[in-house]
Amino acid sequence: LSIRAVDLNAAKPETSFADMLLLVYTSFQPVVFPAAIFQFNYSEELPPETTVGYIPARSLNSLNEKVSFTVIRGPDPSEEPVRIENGGDGRITIKRKYDYEHILDHSWSYLIEARVPNGFSATALMVVNIIDTDDNPPFFELMEYHSEPILETVKVGTVVLEGDFGNLLKFEISVGLLSASNEQILFVALSFCC
Repeated sequence: LSIRAVDLNAAKPETSFADMLLLVYTSFQPVVFPAAIFQFNYSEELPPETTVGYIPARSLNSLNEKVSFTVIRGPDPSEEPVRIENGGDGRITIKRKYDYEHILDHSWSYLIEARVPNGFSATALMVVNIIDTDDNPPFFELMEYHSEPILETVKVGTVVLEGDFGNLLKFEISVGLLSASNEQILFVALSFCC
């Protein structure tokens, strides 16, 4: 976008476009993210208050304006893994330490707005992933592997496998019949008790 400005108060006003001052204005698209949705991964080994990087967005303005960031929507503050200061420079700091094996969610989403001082902004979705580095999955000593064929002639309601692992786990696998939209479907149900 080019804008030509004319000083009408000058002693000799310019009369042709060739004589006018040329100002190039590029702030119509001032901020760019690497993609509309991008990922940020960090290791579970890092302690809280560690700076792990910056939001990858930059100003497209030739003046290289400072970009400030705001979290528009993110996870519950009591559970979020990283901190991004609103109005800050996009620094990503680990807020709390998580062990990959002890959490249910390994990814969190943040809707981020990047803004330059003239008021123009862009938004992107940042997905934060915790990477499992120690790779020590839980191990249950008393668990045993059971494999039993289930014949198609087995009667509905028959218990086909039972397991009892002391006070840790008791389970039962049985065959059932599900009726959905005039079709009968044979299924196997697994039930646990303590």
